[in-house]
Amino acid sequence: MQDIQPELIEKFQILLQNDPKSQVFAPLSEAYRKMGLVEEAFRIATRGVQFNPQFGGGRIALAKIFLERDNVPGAIDELVKAADLSPDNILAHSLLGQAYLKSQRPKDALRSFKMVLFLAPQNEKALKAVSKLEALTADEYDDDLFEMKQLPQVGTLGVEKGTPIKPLATDEKLSSELDRFISLSDAYIVRNDMERALGVLKEGETAFGGHPEIVKRMKLINQRNLDKDVAEEVTAPPPNRALSAMERKIAMLQILLKQVREYSQFTDGHSSTIPK
Repeated sequence: MQDIQPELIEKFQILLQNDPKSQVFAPLSEAYRKMGLVEEAFRIATRGVQFNPQFGGGRIALAKIFLERDNVPGAIDELVKAADLSPDNILAHSLLGQAYLKSQRPKDALRSFKMVLFLAPQNEKALKAVSKLEALTADEYDDDLFEMKQLPQVGTLGVEKGTPIKPLATDEKLSSELDRFISLSDAYIVRNDMERALGVLKEGETAFGGHPEIVKRMKLINQRNLDKDVAEEVTAPPPNRALSAMERKIAMLQILLKQVREYSQFTDGHSSTIPK
C-alpha cells in the first residue's frame, strides 16, 4: 500500500465530485481496488466507463476490478475494447493474455503475448509465456507455424502471391486458415522480421479482406517503420556540415510531415475494407 497517497486520493475524489465525467475515475478506482474497497472501485469504474466509453485506461481499470471479482469474461470484454482503442497499449495486451489463460484459451493468450513482444521485444513475462504457449499449441497445427528456427518464406501457405484462397467449406476451416496467417505474421514479428511479417499480412488481406486483426498489425508495422525512418533521417548528419538546432527541428518536421502523408495514404487504401 506504499504507493497509495491519501492526499492524492482526496484530490481525485474532489475532482470527480466536481466533474462526474472526469477521467480521473480511473486512478481513483485503481486506488480503491488496491485498498481492498473493490465494490466502491467497481461502482466508480463502471460509471466512469459509461461517461468515457472511448477511454482505454478506464476500461483497463474496470477490467482489473473484474479480475479481482473473478469475472474473467467481463475482464476479457473490457480488455479487448481497450486494446482496440489503444493498439499500442502494452498493459492491455498483457492483461488480456493473462485473462485468456484463466479462461483456458491458450491460442488467444499466445496471440496477446506476441502482441506484447511486438510492442516490447524484451518483455520477460511475455517471452516466457510465448515460449510455453508455443509448445502447448504447436500440435494443433499441421505445419511449423510456431517453429522459430525455420520459418517458411512468404508465399508458402499453399497459395501463390496475389492469388485469393478458394472459399473454404466451413466457418471453422475459415477461422483456422485466418489464424494460420496471423500466427505466422506474429512469429515473424517476434523475430523482428517486419518485411516478412508484412508480406504474410498482405497475403492474408488478399484472402480475407480487411479483417481487424490483419489491419491492426499492418498499421502497427507501418507505424514502427515510419518511426524508424524518421529517427534515421533526423540523426544522420549531412556530409559537409552539422545541422544547427533550428535546422534539425525544421528537418524533423519536414520528415514527419512527409511520413504522415505516406502513412495516411496507406491507411486510406485499407479503410474501405475494414468492417464497420
